[in-house]
Amino acid sequence: MKLADIAVVGIALAQGIGRVGCDVFGKPMTNIMLWGINYNGQILHPAQVYEFILDYILFIFLWRRSYKKKFEGELFVIYLITFAIIRGIVEFFRINPVIWGPFSISHLLSFILVVIGLAIYILLFKRTTGNHDIYEEENKLKLTTLTIILVALIAVSIFIFYFVQG
Repeated sequence: MKLADIAVVGIALAQGIGRVGCDVFGKPMTNIMLWGINYNGQILHPAQVYEFILDYILFIFLWRRSYKKKFEGELFVIYLITFAIIRGIVEFFRINPVIWGPFSISHLLSFILVVIGLAIYILLFKRTTGNHDIYEEENKLKLTTLTIILVALIAVSIFIFYFVQG
């Protein structure tokens, strides 16, 4: 679980960067917004932009949380839960077959992953005894530095995305 905790911080960043080059556009916008993408004469939600912004926020959150972990595996489980929530949110802006009301199979899978993640979190937390703070906070970056990194990542990614899209 220690390796999984280390890996998910980088995975969240990699997901965000990977979404910058994604060409899977969302559903048409009902109200035209400045950030919409013109694709074949339709203005579409840039679902991948929504997702990379949320992935970058997840990256910063996991990075900060890594200095305050309560147990081994915590970051991994938080990643699973948050990834599922992000996918569930972004799914509302994509065109996929629905299974019930506005919900697609991806929503169902996201819900299942959140439930499993919460169960694992509770199980791992209950196994932890004693002092729950397992890491010192000496080397953590200040919140302002992380905020600057987050804003820079989002700004550069949005610039690249819209530059490539024309």
